[in-house]
Amino acid sequence: MQPQPATIGRYAIKEELGRGGWGIVYHAYDPNLQRSVALKYVPLIGEGQLERWRREVQTIASLHHSHIISIYDASYTDDAAYIVMELLTGGTLRQRLTSPLPWPQGVSLLLPLCDALAHAHQRGIIHRDVKPENILFCNNGEVKLVDFGLAYIVDASRLTKYGSVVGTICYAAPEQIQGEPVDGRADIFALATVLYEVLAGRGLFTGDSYRTIYQKVTEDKPVDLSPLWGIAPFLLLESLARALAKSPAERYLTMSEFSAALRSCLDQNTIDPHETLPIPGSPTLSVTESKQQRSIRLEWPMTMRHEPEEDELLCQLYEDEPAGLLASGTADRSIGELLIKEELLGGFGGARVLIVIPVERNGMYQAARVVKL
Repeated sequence: MQPQPATIGRYAIKEELGRGGWGIVYHAYDPNLQRSVALKYVPLIGEGQLERWRREVQTIASLHHSHIISIYDASYTDDAAYIVMELLTGGTLRQRLTSPLPWPQGVSLLLPLCDALAHAHQRGIIHRDVKPENILFCNNGEVKLVDFGLAYIVDASRLTKYGSVVGTICYAAPEQIQGEPVDGRADIFALATVLYEVLAGRGLFTGDSYRTIYQKVTEDKPVDLSPLWGIAPFLLLESLARALAKSPAERYLTMSEFSAALRSCLDQNTIDPHETLPIPGSPTLSVTESKQQRSIRLEWPMTMRHEPEEDELLCQLYEDEPAGLLASGTADRSIGELLIKEELLGGFGGARVLIVIPVERNGMYQAARVVKL
């Protein structure tokens, strides 16, 4: 590793903030304007690196948005180039992902990035590397999008050849990691993946090898959102399911549409417990009703067999529960829906054992329960 330089251009180098495949970021000081800045230093050692550097500079300079990092200066020599940007000292989203956020807080946190990406898309710029490491916090808690080094300018001369892979596989859309052409819907997929991680406290696409993660991103269908059952409303799960569709044609057409869907989740005052979760490209849940038009609705996964007698027994278990009203007398706590999440296998003397999530009529989820039939 090369020693840290004392200066780069007119800028005094204070400390290294981080490094990656596209360069090193330093905390620097501008003596002319007497302010601290972030300086991204890029050694020009490979074919096309100068063009990539120019593209990043021109991309950021063309975007004027309160949630996209601002550029102050740029220059290059025969063997290196640098970009000077505003210094954000609040850390990255990755550093702050120590526990799941409540869904309203998580959605509110990322909504400004929807607006920032919509702003970029309207100008023909696709980020292609939206991930927690590229979301930085200001001192006031606001977030900004950084690192447009992989940005793709629609209709421009392509610096990345067709069939090559760019981006981070855990967040990249299927078409992106398969080397196909991308548009703004790839950023929608990536941002939805980040939102899932913020709410669930763990990554959506994980594995012990590149091949495993690749398969999950490109082939596993539908995306498993069950860890969010009980902590997020159906409307939000529906929005995530659509944004995470494998085919770009099944996602939101624009980032603005995705943003509007997320805002509608925050605007809703009540959650309809009778809504189902449609997942693009997959069979819908199996919903059963009793012969007597039972008051409790059952949702079974399509792949799980069930008999009418089991439906009746499940409903009887919860219809007999003395739920009643809250002390205020305004919210019905009785059970209106049962989500059958999975079946436990093995043992139990041949009995069938299910994990069931009851949903109250006021839209509130109860804790998952183990039910033996």
